[in-house]
Amino acid sequence: MIGNFTYEEMLQFAKELEDNADIIDRLAKKQEAGMLQTFISNVDWYSTFIKSTVEIYKDADEVLKPLKEKK
Repeated sequence: MIGNFTYEEMLQFAKELEDNADIIDRLAKKQEAGMLQTFISNVDWYSTFIKSTVEIYKDADEVLKPLKEKK
């Protein structure tokens, strides 16, 4: 878990951000909206950041698992 969210919920958030950024990107390119494309790039980066964070937390859980079991 990350905060109150499961890993699956966090990955779903990231997927939704990525999917919506793709839709907005296509619309922005049609309208030649450069500033909007910068925003989309940031949303896409954040989606990637969430996915990476989930992987780090999962790896940490695996590393800490033996220590938790020793208690």
